[in-house]
This record gives sequence, C-alpha cells and structure tokens, in this order.
Amino acid sequence: MLSIVLNFRFYIAFPKVNALQTPIINNTIIPIVEFWPPTKVWCPWRADSCTQVIPRPGQMTIVMDQSEPLGFELYLSISDDPTNTSYAIYLAVTMQQIQISKIVDGLTLDINRTTEHDHVLHEGKDLYWLSLDYTTLLVKYGQGEDDTFPYLFEAIERSIRHESGWCYKKLKEKSTRFGKSNPRATYLRVTVGMNRGTSPGVPYVLEIWPPGHYSPIHSHADTYGIIRVLYGEINVKLYRTLNVKRKKPFHEMTLYKDQVTWLSPGLNQIHKLENQSPNQTCITIQAYEYRNIEVHHYEYFDYINNDGFSINKFEPVSDMDYVEFRNIMITEWNNEL
Repeated sequence: MLSIVLNFRFYIAFPKVNALQTPIINNTIIPIVEFWPPTKVWCPWRADSCTQVIPRPGQMTIVMDQSEPLGFELYLSISDDPTNTSYAIYLAVTMQQIQISKIVDGLTLDINRTTEHDHVLHEGKDLYWLSLDYTTLLVKYGQGEDDTFPYLFEAIERSIRHESGWCYKKLKEKSTRFGKSNPRATYLRVTVGMNRGTSPGVPYVLEIWPPGHYSPIHSHADTYGIIRVLYGEINVKLYRTLNVKRKKPFHEMTLYKDQVTWLSPGLNQIHKLENQSPNQTCITIQAYEYRNIEVHHYEYFDYINNDGFSINKFEPVSDMDYVEFRNIMITEWNNEL
C-alpha cells in the first residue's frame, strides 16, 4: 500500500505587534497567501528551501482545504534556512493521531498529542487549520472552521431581521413545519459534519432561535444529548410525559451563554425550548448519541402539534450544512444585504 504524506515548510516572521499593524477584518481585505503542491510526488524536504515565506506580523491562520484525506505535516520556522532549528512550530495530522510540537534550539517539545477521532484526519473533504498569536502566545488547531470571520453572530442577527436574508426566508418557509401556520414556532437547524449513524440525523447541530421563537413540546427518542448556549439565552421547560392533556412543565430554567443542559435515556427527555428575549437571537450547539448503536433505533422526535391536540413525529433533517451556511452569512455580511 502506498502512503502519501504532504509536507509543507513555511518561513514566518514573528516581529512585535504594533497596534497600527494589526489587520482590521471588517470592511478590509485581508491578504491571503495561497499555495498548491506542484506535483503529487513533490516534497519540500528535498528542495533545500522553504515552501513559502509568509510575512504576517504577529498572528495568522493557515488553512488546509483537502478534497481527499491525505496525511500532512506543517513546519513553521522563523528562518528560511531549512537547517536552522532555533525555533519552529510543527503540526502532523494523520488518520491515527494529531501532534503539535515546538522546536527550540534543536530540541522537540510536544505541545499536544491525541488519537481522539474528532481531531484526527477524516474521510472525505474537510478543512484543517492552525492559528498562531504572538501577543497571547497561543497555538490553536481545529477542523472545519477558522477564526477569520468573527462577525458570524452579528451576521445571523442581520439575516434574521432583513427580508432579503437567508435566515428570514427560511424561517418564513418553515412556519407550518409543526402543523398549522405559526411563524414563532420555528427555529433553524444547521448541521455540522456528516450523519454517522450513531444518532437521529447528524449528531452535531447548531440551532438558531430568533427572539420569541420556540420549539414544540417534544421527546428525544431515548438519546443522550448535550445542549450548550453559544449566544444569547434559552428557556428550557421539562415535562414528565408527552401528552396533549398534560402540558404543564414540572421544571423550568433559563440558560445563558456558555451554560449547558443535558438529557439521557429516562431523564430530561421531554422538553420545550424557547427564546424569551425580546430583542436578541439565541444560538445553541447540540450533540446527540444513541444509547446503543448496535440495535435498531427510532429515527424521529415525537412532538405535540401546533394545534395542541395531536402528536406527530419529526425527522431531524438539516436546513443547511454549516460550511455552506457560514459562507452565505459571510456573503450577506460583506454585501450588507
């Protein structure tokens, strides 16, 4: 079996950061340096030079956009001399593990190393990024998203409020999703990643709740789940049973930014979520998993219809994939709708 590893050697300047030099993202074009390997068998270690000089003052993000899952290495040095090992950052990503190290005077020191599935190389197309910040001395690694667009929440707010916004149009389209038309009984489901068969639908979901909007009372098919508030606040009402004649909650609470609630088989399974804020959208991230992935599962969430007199089943389909959704929000933000 032939294994292909892409290696990239970069030379990066790390001068002191001048406040006047810090890039302004909003309304300013940020320089982007792009690079493609010239051939499939190309290897920079044999070229006796760095792949690319990136003169970014103090902070930067390198994004690897892969259409095929190829293991890769990044070697970021303060010198364009490949034999200079005075200081460098090293990232290696394979299907087995991910490793971040720093090299100081020829000595390699691990910053972090893991074999967890969510962090290693994935099958199919994906994004991998490495972010450096001279002022905070932070090195960050992630997948699927970089930090080059810090106005996502503001863009979502604008998209909800403007008639030409994608969010506004999609919410209006969903007004009859849970029965008779009710514009406030709507929210957006933006899925993150692929359906792994370990949960009802895609396991990771970004849910967007405009002011005054809510879900029906619904159950979660005996799954495990975690709900975290990323932005705004969400009210949670818990119920003992899914019954059209028993719609009084036994417990109620409001969660704020970074607070978490959970559910497990037999506990907190039936609830209603509502954004009671009069003027701020709420955005939550949710993760679900079956109790036992080796048996057949109920693929739906049951809910009480908008008319309040019947129980129906909801297939947890996606309104849009997160990467596509984020790109739409960036476009709307830059075009000011």
